[in-house]
Amino acid sequence: MTVYVFYGDDEFLRQQALKKLRETHVDPAFAALCHRQIQSPAVHELLEAVQSGSLALGGDTLLEVHQCSLLHESPKGSADAAWIESLMETLKDSLSAMAGQANPAKHLVFVNEKLDRKYKFPKWLVAQPFVQVHEFASLPFWKQDDMAHWLVQAAKSQDILISQDAAALLVDITGMDRRLLMSEVEKLSVFTAGKAIGPQDVMLLANHPENVFEMLGLWLQGKTPVHVFDILENLLLRKYPIELMALIQSHLSQMFRIKLWHSLGYSDADIAAQTQKKPFKIQKDREALLAVSLSRLKKLKEEAIRLEIQSKQGALDARLALEMLLAQ
Repeated sequence: MTVYVFYGDDEFLRQQALKKLRETHVDPAFAALCHRQIQSPAVHELLEAVQSGSLALGGDTLLEVHQCSLLHESPKGSADAAWIESLMETLKDSLSAMAGQANPAKHLVFVNEKLDRKYKFPKWLVAQPFVQVHEFASLPFWKQDDMAHWLVQAAKSQDILISQDAAALLVDITGMDRRLLMSEVEKLSVFTAGKAIGPQDVMLLANHPENVFEMLGLWLQGKTPVHVFDILENLLLRKYPIELMALIQSHLSQMFRIKLWHSLGYSDADIAAQTQKKPFKIQKDREALLAVSLSRLKKLKEEAIRLEIQSKQGALDARLALEMLLAQ
């Protein structure tokens, strides 16, 4: 038996590694017999799955264990502790037997966001010589250059060419979400029809959240409407009015909560904990709202709901509803 441990907070990289493992060890013709997935198993369920024989007529089998609590929690009682001992013995025997096999037929992969080596089972597991451990960690937001380099290579692996400058620009305007970045690259590749994606393609077609928030910032402060509508015309080349209306609703709700909670005496750290954002982002948003009253935010929020309902009921064209809202 070959044992893999895929862990880390980058779900996209974990899934990509898992996809390659499936392509290597799962025969599509016998997938029902040779491929099994279990989610958050109890210890005895995991032991039973590991001990079960293969129905794949001598071919490879792959057992995927997703979000196994044993990798980041202590056992819940003496019964579980005993099951863990049995599981470790079973895996130890399987791993020892693998030493004499050129091509083991059975494969076990743990797929977890968390792994904590202070607990007995994960500490023992990752120390075994034939266990392959791979960490897939997200890049911190300040490592945009590293993400741009990764994006160029990831696109190349799918036969898509994107220049380093275009990749850097796409990361700058889209963020550090690998799945979203690859989705944007795939859309851009359709437009460029096999040619290398350049910065001009990114500026023309990729989603520009900072343009949306620039528009909303001007609108909330009641700045010259013509500037708002200039930005809107550019955005509507890439987004549907309904999508923009939903984004505005979400933004209004977030800004209203920040303004309200701050008026009630909550600190940036308190608001960050409630909204699951970074304190520096809350501070930035709060400072942008200094010239915007709570009553204006409340009025705009109510108006956005009213216009969205009319649009969904067919009483108003979606674009007209959006323009009426932004004229407030």
